[in-house]
Amino acid sequence: MPQDSDRISREQLTAVAFVMLLSPMFRRIPGQLADLAGRASWVSVPLAAIPLLGLLFLYAAVSHRLDGKSGESLVLEALGRLPGRVFLGLLALWLVFYCGFLLCSSADRLLTTVFPNSRPGFFILSLLAVCHIAVLGELRTLARSAMVFRPVLVLVLAFVFALAVPEIDTDALFPVWSHGPAPVLEGAL
Repeated sequence: MPQDSDRISREQLTAVAFVMLLSPMFRRIPGQLADLAGRASWVSVPLAAIPLLGLLFLYAAVSHRLDGKSGESLVLEALGRLPGRVFLGLLALWLVFYCGFLLCSSADRLLTTVFPNSRPGFFILSLLAVCHIAVLGELRTLARSAMVFRPVLVLVLAFVFALAVPEIDTDALFPVWSHGPAPVLEGAL
C-alpha cells in the first residue's frame, strides 16, 4: 500500500493526540497535582498553560517544516543512521513494555471496579484483541474516530465540571501561598 494513501491532516493528528493523552491525564495528574500543590493546585493549572503554549508554538513551527516526512525519517536525519536506529529500537521496546503495562493496569481497573472476583487473563486478552484490531486498521480510520470522540469527550468533561461546580468549597481554595510558590510551580510542571 502506498504510504501517501494513509496520511492524516494536522487537525486529525491533534484530535488523535488529544484522545490519546486523556487517559494518562485523568489517571495520574489530578492526584499528583493535589499532592504537590495542595490548596494551590487550582493555580497550577493556569500556570501550566504557559509551557503548554510554548509547546504548541514549537509544534506549529516544526509541523510546517516536515514536508511530508515521517517521524522515523526525522529521527534518522537528526541522529544519524546507526544512533537513530538504536534510538528507534529502544523506543519500540519501551512502547511494547508500556503497552503491556497499560493492558494489565486497565484489566486490573476493570476487575477492581466491575468484576472483583474475576481473573485478569480474560480482560487482558479481550483488551489486547480490541487494541490489535485498532492497530491493524488504517491510520485515517483512527484519526476519523478521534475526530468523532474528541467533541464527545469534551462535552462529557464539561458536563462533569458543571456538576462539580456547585460542590466547590471556596474556603478550601485559600490561602493559596501558605507554603510558598514552590508547590504551585511544581504542580504546574
